[in-house]
Amino acid sequence: GCVPVVILFPGGSWYRNYGPSVERSFPFAVRRPGRQFVDWRGLAVELPHYPEEESFGAWAKRLVPSLLQLDAPELQERQRRLAEAAAVLRWDFGGIRPDAFTALLDELVARARAPAPAALECFDPRERFGTNRSMSGALAVAREEGEIFGIVACCPAPAPAQIEACDIAAGETCVRFVDERLEAEEFAPSELDLRQRQRANIRSHLKAMFDTGRKFDEVVPEDDLCR
Repeated sequence: GCVPVVILFPGGSWYRNYGPSVERSFPFAVRRPGRQFVDWRGLAVELPHYPEEESFGAWAKRLVPSLLQLDAPELQERQRRLAEAAAVLRWDFGGIRPDAFTALLDELVARARAPAPAALECFDPRERFGTNRSMSGALAVAREEGEIFGIVACCPAPAPAQIEACDIAAGETCVRFVDERLEAEEFAPSELDLRQRQRANIRSHLKAMFDTGRKFDEVVPEDDLCR
């Protein structure tokens, strides 16, 4: 049988440079006692790609030669792991054995029992890590890739920062939106005004997500696509 072949970006993501890790973006990727588990990295062939060092075209030229270097025992082991994961990834309409639906419910129960983080820190990952929104670097699909990957990531805040001021209320969880460039750099008045408006718009979107029933406070020009 076949095995998946994926691009491994810096940071451990299969999507883009320093993007969401496999463990945060694929189902059943965290091993828990008594729960279904899928060894995604063990069943897939990961071929590293470093966008700062090589183009996507150069990586593509390495693809076939790299696959030809894999030995049979390694591929057979990945096929075995894929076969083990198949039961968790498909639907058993006869209801005879645990399937994807069973694993999904188990995962929801585990997450519901886990305590919520005391604080979430939201930020622009491209500015923090110096990366681009476009995965491939191709201008023809840059806009589509940018829309897919969004502009803000929210992660559990480091412990020392959890007690700092919150600018978004979300029940018992503190949510902070951090604009590191605005805090560290100087902008021309026109650029500063635009950036402050954009950041205010992002905050209003985050508030709409975390505060039930709250509408967006503002729509900036790039959001007004239906003119």
